[in-house]
Amino acid sequence: MTALLGSVGVSPALAELADVATASVNWRFVDDAYGIIGDAAAHDNPANLTGWTSDAFDRFGQLRVTEPGSGLSWDFVADRRAHTIIDGETAEWVLTGSPVWAGFDYDVTLTLSLQGNSARWAYAITGGAVAPEPPEPGLEGSGETEPGVEPIAPAPEPAPAPTSDAGLTVRFGGELGSDAESRYTVNGTTLMSDDGGGGDLNATDPVLGYAVTTDGDFTGWDAVAGTDTPRAGATGVTTFTVDLVYADYNSCGFPAAQGLVTSLLPTLPARFGAVYPATGDCLAFDPVTLELGVAVDQVLAFQVDPRLALDDFFLDPIEVVVDGLPAGLDYAAEQDPTDGAIMIHLVGTPTELGEFTASTMFAVPGVIGNQRAAVTPPGATPVYGSIAFRIVPAAAVVVPPPATPSATPAPTPPPTPTDASTPPPVDPATTPLTPITLPSDGSASSATSGSSVKPVVTPTATLVTALPTPRAAAASTVRALPTTGIDLGRSLGFGLLAILGGALALTALALRSYARVVRGERP
Repeated sequence: MTALLGSVGVSPALAELADVATASVNWRFVDDAYGIIGDAAAHDNPANLTGWTSDAFDRFGQLRVTEPGSGLSWDFVADRRAHTIIDGETAEWVLTGSPVWAGFDYDVTLTLSLQGNSARWAYAITGGAVAPEPPEPGLEGSGETEPGVEPIAPAPEPAPAPTSDAGLTVRFGGELGSDAESRYTVNGTTLMSDDGGGGDLNATDPVLGYAVTTDGDFTGWDAVAGTDTPRAGATGVTTFTVDLVYADYNSCGFPAAQGLVTSLLPTLPARFGAVYPATGDCLAFDPVTLELGVAVDQVLAFQVDPRLALDDFFLDPIEVVVDGLPAGLDYAAEQDPTDGAIMIHLVGTPTELGEFTASTMFAVPGVIGNQRAAVTPPGATPVYGSIAFRIVPAAAVVVPPPATPSATPAPTPPPTPTDASTPPPVDPATTPLTPITLPSDGSASSATSGSSVKPVVTPTATLVTALPTPRAAAASTVRALPTTGIDLGRSLGFGLLAILGGALALTALALRSYARVVRGERP
């Protein structure tokens, strides 16, 4: 076997191509001789949902080894291989190749691992020197000469062959499915590639992230926009590892997918095996606050990113899944047949206090063309969201007692006026009148004479000796103005008494004058 244009290779015997599913990606056409992956597509295998992106590779994962002393190169191919595959979870191949047929005496062992959104190519190189090729027959000098012919000088001794103890030079790469739309972001030993996004109708390729780890001297990434063949190299290598992450994204999620990959790259080897759903916050649910033990029947409010509608997502029938609702709650979803709008009814009675987060997924059900054999057709293009719930104690409801009629309170008598200018009522003192004795002949006589006693007329009226004047009565009335009906009556009563008293006084004076006339006295 001879080297062609500085490289040597051999066709592997009975190479196998396998389609392998991890939890979130279908890896296609995995070659167990060269360690190359033919393609990859997003797929939620537990839920049997085809993702938004695919066509990650055309062929990716080829390693070329160059021996620095001789300059000979060799494309890795395994002649010994073993694998362990757990469908839907993990897969691992251990592939070992050695170019001893070309004069090399070292081995290259590749461990190719697939899990979650991750792929890893880990190469380990072991071995020693490169044995020189023997000279072709007839090139050595025999030491004998023919007549008239100069003797052929003996061939020089071959120089000592260089060894690979200082490590080899490697170059790793492949072809991407993004073709001429490929774009790259290089940062030291890491690389990110994408096709520019643009939505479901145009962007079929994922965002990919790569990170190199080696004990040699890393010589950099060779990645030119518009070409689909990124390459990474290193010299003095005995170990060389490339970690890759696949990021799926929906109509709203291209910037988020770039952000996810950028955040993962600095520690990508430590993230191996993680599962990342399609990025993109196309659904935004309003937070929900409910009361413990209070029945619920309401429609969940949420907003839809316009980019999702522009991709005609809701023109298909949509399946809605809500998981992780608080205890005691359930849901029912329906789709408007006219415009495809989704309505989610929340029903039930919360039975547990606290804060909870429910997950949501909208997906197109029953798409045909799954990359794996499945009993039921898969759904497709899932869109994920979340709902924040807060269950609080029910508010206390106070029921007032029934009203009862109350008794009408007795009127409170008005207070007695305490004005010092108003004199208290005084009962007038009375003086009895002296009896008047009238003689039978009509002349007046002494009460002590010895004449016969005549009938005595005793007036029944009494004389008021302490009578207020009309001016004083009027002043008293003004100083004690009535404030209530009772006060008014009392004031009127005092006034009438004053008038009556005046009348009685005048009557008494008139009777006195009359008595004097009867006795013959002068008035």
